[in-house]
Amino acid sequence: MTAWEAATPGADLYRIARWPDPLAFPPREFCGSERFDDPLGIFRVLYIGTRLACFVEWVAPFRFPLPLLAKAQAVGNTVAPLPPAYVTAGRRPTDSVRTSRAAAVPGGAGIP
Repeated sequence: MTAWEAATPGADLYRIARWPDPLAFPPREFCGSERFDDPLGIFRVLYIGTRLACFVEWVAPFRFPLPLLAKAQAVGNTVAPLPPAYVTAGRRPTDSVRTSRAAAVPGGAGIP
């Protein structure tokens, strides 16, 4: 008996990734720096989730750094504009807006 068992998803799951096959594993050169990636690079992770979760994770590199937002809030910055959002170098290919597509896994089919 396992200590924890995941439930089978009851709704569609999604993935946003590069065309032509968003459900393919990413190339190894893009692996290893994400939260759930294998730091040793032995296996790759295929991130899937709800439609909203996929979108939020896809735009994550465009968010302002939390320390910058905290400093702005600490000084009461309500008028001065914050610097423009940026893409963390190496985290999102420059052509990803044009080449990314969403794929659906209906009802979480094949997900244990």
